[in-house]
Amino acid sequence: MIEFAIVALLLFTLLFGIIEFGWIFNGYVTLTSAAREGARQAIVIEHEFDNDEGNEDEASIKEIIDNHAVLFDLSSANIEVYFGNYEEETTVEIIDFRVPNLVGFLPIPESVYTITATASMRQER
Repeated sequence: MIEFAIVALLLFTLLFGIIEFGWIFNGYVTLTSAAREGARQAIVIEHEFDNDEGNEDEASIKEIIDNHAVLFDLSSANIEVYFGNYEEETTVEIIDFRVPNLVGFLPIPESVYTITATASMRQER
């Protein structure tokens, strides 16, 4: 019984660690994909460099990013959109998103849970 208790503790710690890191990796892949989808939408929009339309375009891009990352609440993340013209790339950055704990009792540093994703695309003529 004592041997099983020691082995079970190590086994469950390893199992929950694998699950937690899988959840963090899922967050990274989802955020990268959402940033890529936002950058694709940003180059599809005909962006005129007018402040009012730029704000509307950026809001629609942020909405598309939020809709793409359905498992995570991106309200705490900073989403930056940098529009470029034909010579420059359009860049979407999702900065400092903190993936929520799934298991929660493992001693994993908080910096592991903070993710930044960037996607850049160039508009073709």
